[in-house]
Amino acid sequence: MQISKVVASVLLGFSVGILAQQQQQQDICAGFRITSPTMERLRWTSGQCYQVSYDLASALPFLKDGNNANISVDVYNAETNLKVSSVVVRESANTFGGTKAFNLQVPVSGAYYYMVTLTIQGDNDVHCGPKRTVTFEVDVNPNSPPAQC
Repeated sequence: MQISKVVASVLLGFSVGILAQQQQQQDICAGFRITSPTMERLRWTSGQCYQVSYDLASALPFLKDGNNANISVDVYNAETNLKVSSVVVRESANTFGGTKAFNLQVPVSGAYYYMVTLTIQGDNDVHCGPKRTVTFEVDVNPNSPPAQC
């Protein structure tokens, strides 16, 4: 009988810990949002410099605890939903809310979108997202050399 009480206590403590972690993740991720691009069907040129803007307001209290925030941005083909490239990989997030400029290179003209992930690194990493941006059109011009971002 005593063993079953101990097991029940351990399971209850474990469940409460998991629920607390899930609630913390919901709190951190609740307000994380993409602020640019937000307009559908913008037309861009492959090889030019772009950036993604975001709002970290909900995560700021958790960053004061010495945790670090990182942003990752992947490019996806909107027709196939296949990943084309990673343009930002675990870049330190800042309170200004924007990635560094990156060179957007795609293989063919068409519709694309970004998937943006926020990761809060601490005792228990929290992953927010990935969040999908609006779809945008990208034109590939073989006569246009890639920009230096």
